[in-house]
Amino acid sequence: MLFIASTHLILPKKIFKTICKKKKKKTGSIQEQKKLCSEGRMKKQSYQEQIKTQLPASLCYPQCVVFNDEILICGAYGQPKCYSFHVKQSTYKEICSYPSNVGLLGHSVVECNDESSDNDEKMTTLLSFGGEDKHTFVMKYKSVWDEKEPVKDMNRWSRVKNRVVFGFNRNERDDNLCGARGLISGYNKNLLFVVYPPNEIDVIDLSSYEYVPNVSNKKIPQMIKSKRIEFSSFVPMTKYGKQITNEFILTCEELNIWIKYDEMEKTFLYKFLPTFCLGVPLSFCGYTYIYDHILLFGGLNHNASQRSNSISAYDMKNQQWSNVSVLIPQSISSCAVVISPADYSLHIIGGRTYASELNSHYIIPIDKIIQKNVNVSFFAFVIVWLLLSILFDFWFVVCLQWTIAEIRIITGYWQHKCQFHRLGWIYDFEKIILLFLK
Repeated sequence: MLFIASTHLILPKKIFKTICKKKKKKTGSIQEQKKLCSEGRMKKQSYQEQIKTQLPASLCYPQCVVFNDEILICGAYGQPKCYSFHVKQSTYKEICSYPSNVGLLGHSVVECNDESSDNDEKMTTLLSFGGEDKHTFVMKYKSVWDEKEPVKDMNRWSRVKNRVVFGFNRNERDDNLCGARGLISGYNKNLLFVVYPPNEIDVIDLSSYEYVPNVSNKKIPQMIKSKRIEFSSFVPMTKYGKQITNEFILTCEELNIWIKYDEMEKTFLYKFLPTFCLGVPLSFCGYTYIYDHILLFGGLNHNASQRSNSISAYDMKNQQWSNVSVLIPQSISSCAVVISPADYSLHIIGGRTYASELNSHYIIPIDKIIQKNVNVSFFAFVIVWLLLSILFDFWFVVCLQWTIAEIRIITGYWQHKCQFHRLGWIYDFEKIILLFLK
């Protein structure tokens, strides 16, 4: 079982690693600064400069995908460039740029591997869609950290086949895909589920890039009808860490709802889940999921025009909300959050404060967020059982007349049970037991 701590504590600054370009500073070299930190003689301002990280550019509403040891940053509001961050090397490298005429406010990027990508561990396929200006691009990505030159037509955005653009001229209407969210599921992993304002969900067949026809019940029920579902958190439902096909959880301010798609009947089912109850519901939160928990980072309180630095968690199994005992170093919204298996850490990328867009990149180890709950009662039972067993054997030794060889058999059995062979055993104990019997 896993639990999330529920007491607010400020995370020690040292666990937020710095990933930035090396610059000369008046405080001396990095080694000297680390030495000063360890001696407790560095000023607070200089220490904060060390924990701040720098992205290649300020990024608001960025879209990120984890690929092997890389985090692919696929554009942001007003920033068409795409970058790869190598987790182990702590370095950024530019990949490409979106076309100059494409606006990226509220776009979405998902990984959708095909047969060619599955055969090459250093290759994947990315799908970018939506946004304020609506676009639908695909990229065959091959690691820019590979020494070999990429194949032609790779590592750049291009139109999908038939030049399809999601949301345009469908059923004689245009869909608003600004702030849309997408997930890939389906029994053949070929269906893209898109949630977009005001409260719609669609299914797209990625083999043809066409909408699945005759899908019913696509209107997502809302608790407050005037609220729009945009810039929400949209994650797959998981059980014991494994994704459940065609089941999702959508969270947007007060709304927290379970969604299931019946692939045979082509219809959606919905169920309201416990709403956020830890304070004022926030929008524009960063989000991710792990161990059957949804994690929400920061967010904006529209009523007070304030941003948060808290991290909240929703337990899918127990259907409970809780606060995490870690705080983000600053109050932010509109950031991207991903989990990298390369360093088993959360990466909080970009975002926005009240004053400006951010170029920060924070890293938090997962074990600071979620901890394993040890089953103490089980270990207590084992210890009591071992003690009773040893006492029972000792009673036999006391009641009967044993030789030193027979006692050695009993004590050897004790060692085997208690694993004393790892700690050592004094064989004079056997003589002491024999003297006690006499």
